Amino acid sequence: MPGARKILYGTERVLDAKREQIRDFLSDWDLDFGTKVRCYVEGETEIGALKHATREISGIEYINLRGQVIASQGKGLSFKDSLKNDLKSKVFSIVFIDADRADYVRTLKKAAEEDLITGGFYVAKPDFEFAHFTLEELINVVLLTAKKLNISTTSSKSLLQELRNVASTKEFFKMISKNYPELSAISKGEEWGRSLMKYALEHKEDSPLVKAALMTARATRIKFDYSRRKVRVDSITGECVKR
Repeated sequence: MPGARKILYGTERVLDAKREQIRDFLSDWDLDFGTKVRCYVEGETEIGALKHATREISGIEYINLRGQVIASQGKGLSFKDSLKNDLKSKVFSIVFIDADRADYVRTLKKAAEEDLITGGFYVAKPDFEFAHFTLEELINVVLLTAKKLNISTTSSKSLLQELRNVASTKEFFKMISKNYPELSAISKGEEWGRSLMKYALEHKEDSPLVKAALMTARATRIKFDYSRRKVRVDSITGECVKR
């Protein structure tokens, strides 16, 4: 079939191809471990969650933005410049940010409008935890983590009553630390992110968080040039749609 080699291998002539195309060919046979997907996230929690879901898959690099979607002068590449470098290197870019900074969200959607994002983006509202879990589920994760750390504490019913008006992760951990000091060892970070993803994989397989992790893993097996020709990232939804 005309074009079959390009579809299967990413190029008609593998040995004469550019480095990025050879990387894609080799990675299909698990012979190359170069970066194929670059995930931009806001913190260690997101990194921990995604790493837990994709831990056996190579080719994924995580960039902690630490809220620096709009790079300050003199602090390295701007976010948009990094996305342009991804395009040049034929690396999929997938972005995870919170909705609490409207200026960051605008920058992200503007980048999508300019066709600079290739893998998709996810905006968590109001933040990563409360976008994907109910208050009761977050409490369950805390108690499961406490059990793992051999920490004796109160019941989920008592915690739910105490935290019933909490609406953000910052407030969530502030209240726990204030009222249950024995749980102060549990806080945001990679370990907390791993606990969240473990819970999601076991109890919320159809959640947007699990689907996002699966999309990240799947991107390592997709031919960049083929995907680029066929789909683009919608600047409103962040999803990949047909061109």
